[in-house]
Amino acid sequence: MAEKKPEHLYLVDGSGFIFRAYHALPPLTRHDGLPVNAVMGFCNMLFKLLRDLDDNERPTHLAVIFDAGRKTFRNEIYPDYKAH
Repeated sequence: MAEKKPEHLYLVDGSGFIFRAYHALPPLTRHDGLPVNAVMGFCNMLFKLLRDLDDNERPTHLAVIFDAGRKTFRNEIYPDYKAH
């Protein structure tokens, strides 16, 4: 009987990916003028992350986490959280 591979979770900092993608690409827009550079860059970065993993590192689960964009309990625990 084959051993079941352990589950492997990857957490991705979605806010960081979006920020990097937005600033890494030139302004790109759809035919109606809606900017899409951050979305396209985000997807490309996520696909690259998964594509570049070795088979033994490939996660069974993936979650993308986004900051709330306001003060949270983390600021109460650590006042310098995201201070820069």
